[in-house]
Amino acid sequence: MKEDPEIPRVHALLGAVHFFQGRTDLANQELDQAVRMAPNDLAGRIWRLIQGRFLGNTEVAAGVGRRLIESEPLFWPARFHMAELLREQGKTVEAVRELEKVLEQDPQNISVLRCLARTHMDAGELSQARQVLERMRPEDEENFRVRMVRAQLRALEGNRTQALKEMDEPMLKYADLLPFAPLDAAEVYALVGEKEKAIEWLDRSMRKGDGRVDWIRRDPLLASIREHPRFQQILSSMEFRRQQSAAPQAVPHP
Repeated sequence: MKEDPEIPRVHALLGAVHFFQGRTDLANQELDQAVRMAPNDLAGRIWRLIQGRFLGNTEVAAGVGRRLIESEPLFWPARFHMAELLREQGKTVEAVRELEKVLEQDPQNISVLRCLARTHMDAGELSQARQVLERMRPEDEENFRVRMVRAQLRALEGNRTQALKEMDEPMLKYADLLPFAPLDAAEVYALVGEKEKAIEWLDRSMRKGDGRVDWIRRDPLLASIREHPRFQQILSSMEFRRQQSAAPQAVPHP
């Protein structure tokens, strides 16, 4: 009997569910299965890129991303996540280049605009970051991810009151739901001098399975808490958890 072509996608979606639940081992198992069954399916490949980036497996993630872009140049999620990976490696010029390619086709892509603003922030280009956020449509301005970047920018600009105003109860509930978001919250609190809250959110990031140790070690927005006694302990726990997780396998060449 011929295998149902939808089954690999089911494994990919289960991997995504486990990823959002912070169950990285199970996510890896499902994504490995999805990619083995259908090496060319976009769902398994994009989630392998996302998972690899989150776990700090940058070489695996970059390899997946490059092959995705080569085979599917108009598949914008691949360029978006590759840009984030490049940004976290300090390659802001390359990250901007990938993001601008998406915006040529979709000028109002909210995820890409948000990432572009953050990339300019990491490069110390605050005026450019502000200009990018001003390109948002009015209906997108209250998006939680947009608000988080806006809080970071306001904190970098020295507007502590407005930065903390963004970190209201709905925002914090949102930040506690997604794997990537606790680190964003930690960055805001580090920037405004709320060091204990920053450490608390960094710890939450670790507990959700974040393994981006190299990035966190050099993240410019976390500079104020690097000497905190708990900072290195959290990074050590992240490294241990990453080593205990099943390492993602390289995606077969399509």
